[in-house]
Amino acid sequence: MSTIFTSYAMIAAVDAVIVDQALPFSNDEACKDNGSHSWDKFVVYTKGVRSDEFYRLPCQFNRFFPP
Repeated sequence: MSTIFTSYAMIAAVDAVIVDQALPFSNDEACKDNGSHSWDKFVVYTKGVRSDEFYRLPCQFNRFFPP
């Protein structure tokens, strides 16, 4: 377990998450930098035009689980 947290890739990933969360969300430039603007259309199901395609379940199970 300790080798996972001491690897360079894990340290870089943790640092990236900390720095990414430290950016303020108040201005549009920071939202564009951290990529949160690309997830805005998926927060609300009816907001995106491709939500049905994105959330479709295999074998037509979406008939049994409505949005």
